Amino acid sequence: MINMNYPFPGTLTLRGRIIDREISLADNAYYQKARDLTTRVKTSYYQLAYLEHSENISNKTLGLLSSMKDISQALFKTGRAQFNDVINVQMKIDKQREKLATINQNKEIIRDRLRRDLNLPDNIALGKTAESEPGADIPAAVATDEIINLGLKNNLEIKAIRIKLEKMKLMITMMEKMFYPDFASPNSYFQNRESKMIGSAAKMATFPTNKTTKSDPWYGKNNAYIRELKDNYQALELNLADREISLRQQIKQTIQEIDEGRRKQTLFQDVLIPQADQALEVSQSGYQTGKVSFADLLITYNQWLEYQLNYHLAVRNIAQKTTKLEKLLSLNIKVMEKNNGEKQ
Repeated sequence: MINMNYPFPGTLTLRGRIIDREISLADNAYYQKARDLTTRVKTSYYQLAYLEHSENISNKTLGLLSSMKDISQALFKTGRAQFNDVINVQMKIDKQREKLATINQNKEIIRDRLRRDLNLPDNIALGKTAESEPGADIPAAVATDEIINLGLKNNLEIKAIRIKLEKMKLMITMMEKMFYPDFASPNSYFQNRESKMIGSAAKMATFPTNKTTKSDPWYGKNNAYIRELKDNYQALELNLADREISLRQQIKQTIQEIDEGRRKQTLFQDVLIPQADQALEVSQSGYQTGKVSFADLLITYNQWLEYQLNYHLAVRNIAQKTTKLEKLLSLNIKVMEKNNGEKQ
């Protein structure tokens, strides 16, 4: 008797579906690489923008220090200031020039990183960054829960785990069909014909029509492999649940960091920097008339410089955290804004 050992049509279909999942995993890996590249480029770009603002502030600071030095020298000549005032201003000028040189070096490092990520030749010059409002693309009307749901739906790492689960489930089904065939009529596995037994007149009756399975002395030998697949499937389900919890926490934390950056940006831009500008102007005038000491003038200057740098640091942090949120969502913020507008 000839056994029908060719694959069943259902098994062939399952193999095709498994291949489809492998193709989906390959596509997912490609999009992950593209997303990570976009994140690196945006992060470097915002760091470069921050360094350019720091350079502008440093140049402006050098101008203020030069003015303070001229005032100190003039007051020293008239006997209304000490020579230490002139020395202290010169020391700050030297420190600021050193800081400016470091900023320029860091800018070149960032530009080299951008050229590498963008696959540009080394001789290509990169211009200045454009002025933009970081974080402005995030629609304030979208609730945190909606953003989290978008992340759970679109995050590429979670999508990859779900595709792996589908693939593994199909593999388990295929293995069970191959190793444990479905019950079927005997003529599905054996030729249904009469055969001679002993003697010229003896006949063997046809096979009964009741359901049975193919006789195999090694039946069930692959039980361990199927059990291992099922255990791996359950472990991957637990991994998916853990990733979803972690993603929720990361999205919440990133949104909070963006909100904190916005509050700091508003505080420095609308309150602290205007007050620091006025305080520095008053201190300079008071120092010229002898009403303000040089130590108080330096304190006011340091405060002004700190507020200027912290404002642009907050702007950079908002932009980089927004980029991080886009990576977690595996979605461009502008797409989320468009979808939110359509709902409204």
